[in-house]
Amino acid sequence: MKKTILLVSILTNLVYISCKKDTTTVTTPAISNKTVRADIMKLSPDSLYIILPYQTLFTFKSDNTWTLNLANAKSNGTYTWTSTDANSAQITFSILQWTPLASDTITSNKLKNVLLAINKCQFPGDSMYSVIFFSQDNNTLFRTAVE
Repeated sequence: MKKTILLVSILTNLVYISCKKDTTTVTTPAISNKTVRADIMKLSPDSLYIILPYQTLFTFKSDNTWTLNLANAKSNGTYTWTSTDANSAQITFSILQWTPLASDTITSNKLKNVLLAINKCQFPGDSMYSVIFFSQDNNTLFRTAVE
């Protein structure tokens, strides 16, 4: 009788454990569903920072896609995001469609190359007042402020 009770108890526990729901949490990137205004960029090996003279809005969506509106020249792509701590992350951009700014292809092409060189970002907590995206060697960067 004790063996039967023990066997029923073990089987009940196995069924309970196998039916227990998975508690995996999906982390939403801190930048998702935010629009930021780009104001400064620098592309290595240039030593000068370029102040973007155009309205440049960058929108990050929760499905890991982004859109860029550079003075009405619209581009888009995807991004990967891995949080490294509360105020920084590894991030990479891929471009699905790039529309150069016809009146200033040099600036728009530099911006495109900056995006492709980025692999990390830092931001001051939840406020996301300013986000700085930069390359591994810190020589290429793209600074934004929340719109």
